[in-house]
Amino acid sequence: MQNFLGIICFQGHASAAALIRDGVITDACIEDRFTRNKQDTAFPQQAVQSILDRHHLRITDISHAAFAWSPRKSLAGQARQLLQLGLPPPEYFLNARQHHGGLSRVDKFLRMARVGREFERFFGACPPLAFVPNHVAHSYSAALATPHSGTLLSVVADGSGEDAAISCFEVRGGRHRQVASTPIPHSFGILYSAVTQALGFVPDSDEYKVMGLSSYGGPVPDPQLSAALDRVVEVRDGRLHLDLRYFQLHRSADRFFTDDLLKLLNLDGTTPTFAARARIARCLQDLLERRMAELIEQVVAHMPHKPNALCTSGGVFLNCLLNESLRRRFQASDSHVHFEHFHFSPIADDNGTALGAAAWAHHQQTQKWPAPYANLALGPAYSAAEMETALRQADDCVWRQLTDHALEVAQELAAGRVVAYYQGRAEFGPRALGSRSILADPRPADMKERMNAKVKLREAFRPYAPSVLAERADAYFAMPSAEALPYMIETVHARPQHAAEIPSVVHNDGTSRVQTVSRDQNPGFHDVLAAFERLTGVPVLLNTSFNLDGQPIVNSPRDAVDCFVNSDIDVLVMGPYLIEKKMECQEVAA
Repeated sequence: MQNFLGIICFQGHASAAALIRDGVITDACIEDRFTRNKQDTAFPQQAVQSILDRHHLRITDISHAAFAWSPRKSLAGQARQLLQLGLPPPEYFLNARQHHGGLSRVDKFLRMARVGREFERFFGACPPLAFVPNHVAHSYSAALATPHSGTLLSVVADGSGEDAAISCFEVRGGRHRQVASTPIPHSFGILYSAVTQALGFVPDSDEYKVMGLSSYGGPVPDPQLSAALDRVVEVRDGRLHLDLRYFQLHRSADRFFTDDLLKLLNLDGTTPTFAARARIARCLQDLLERRMAELIEQVVAHMPHKPNALCTSGGVFLNCLLNESLRRRFQASDSHVHFEHFHFSPIADDNGTALGAAAWAHHQQTQKWPAPYANLALGPAYSAAEMETALRQADDCVWRQLTDHALEVAQELAAGRVVAYYQGRAEFGPRALGSRSILADPRPADMKERMNAKVKLREAFRPYAPSVLAERADAYFAMPSAEALPYMIETVHARPQHAAEIPSVVHNDGTSRVQTVSRDQNPGFHDVLAAFERLTGVPVLLNTSFNLDGQPIVNSPRDAVDCFVNSDIDVLVMGPYLIEKKMECQEVAA
């Protein structure tokens, strides 16, 4: 049996490992779920060990390992940038970077180049190891779940790879051929992060907040500000061009923007109001959607084989409003570029490149394409005995075994209680999809405010996502064609006749980042939704990740219990057990 291990670490805020065994994707784990250090970038020792333990393997049983970054390509990219843009100050290379595990660019390069030593340090040996270009690994991870035949266009866009910020690949028969690229620092990711930072948020982290904020910026973008931003960002010949007078990351360790950008956005010397920040976010989102579509159109125009499917990866494509806009534009009957199928990767961040690197290694060695993954429940699972051990150590909890799992969970939810739901294998990727989730009734108008203020402890404007029975989704949401949306990676509009029934999962612009739940993909969660519909008439639940703000999603039973007792979550359903807080039970009894 051949075992292909992919990893990523020391890059951005990613550290993960994935395994493909004889053409089947069996495992994918993110390191911060084990270390409890959110966005940990260290070598994924615990993630790798968890995978090895699950299959009773040793590191010497790994046939091939692949690392999703090429130090050689990175060095060439930096040299090209220096030749074109000149030598930056020493701090560009040497200063610790706040959101990159505290590593400087030099530290990051050296640790990546020596990643084989990390295998030897933790496991005593290093398997045969290959370095895979980051955007190639991204593209493989996106195409993994795209079973459509014909020609695919795979678009990767992020802050930066080794030498490119945007890469476009023609994928035919599993083979990836690059057809266009945009060199760093001309980057959609840097653009979005620069405005994120200028608005007072954390770059390389809070871009999703700016996306959520954008819907408060009015029905149409501010025309004057949009015109100004248009001059900063252009697309020509399938490449993005930024006016670098407004950006600084190519000369700084952590600052993305120059003072000129603050002046352009009217942010110099003033504290912006919520309305002003929302107006800027609205214009930024509109600019991203327009320019990305223009780039794709220009790339397709020069492809000899016209693609029938679009797949995407890279952190830019975690923007679900962007994904919705691309689908809408390229499915329109009057569009001169048309795609029959779309796959916006739900593992579009750098953690997903661990799986892409494993797929690349498998393809290189076998000339075969791994089987597409059916769901993302690829992380660790824990036994009922391990759950009982965690519960016995929690003095402030009482628990009982469920007799009718789906009905009893649905009854708790229908009664207005917030339920932490911990079942089976952990999800891989940034979304909770019913394995490590917090669930709530979407019908009360104040549930969103309650969740933000008392449970997740986060900004009031941020939306929540709905999980809906797949067979009922089109009744509640304007679903695209007949395709399921099981990964919370696209927004759709709620049907007007039902939006008022589920106000806590419909954003103020009428959109929802929907997850369709089928019995085939997640039978247990499907049963809970079906039971909730029988009780309430509504086949929808509010679903958010099981963690508090600033923490990774829970992994082990101990993590789940700790998060539960330190929050205002009402009930924890963990495996076969329903857990409540002892003090609250005593208050009810009194």
